[in-house]
Amino acid sequence: AEVEQLGCYFKGIELGLVDFLGAIEGRPVLLCWQYGEKSIGFWHAIDEGFAGRRAFSVASTPPLQ
Repeated sequence: AEVEQLGCYFKGIELGLVDFLGAIEGRPVLLCWQYGEKSIGFWHAIDEGFAGRRAFSVASTPPLQ
């Protein structure tokens, strides 16, 4: 509940996954972090879900909005 109060989407303890709203090139996306990852390094379109995860490089890391 505390994570969701911050505006994040907790996807369950089994996956250990948390999504955060963001934008890439002006379109809304979800930045995602999974337990064990050292940083937020993946994103996916809002309608794609975890299966659509894509890595972004440091050079293309989107600013959080």
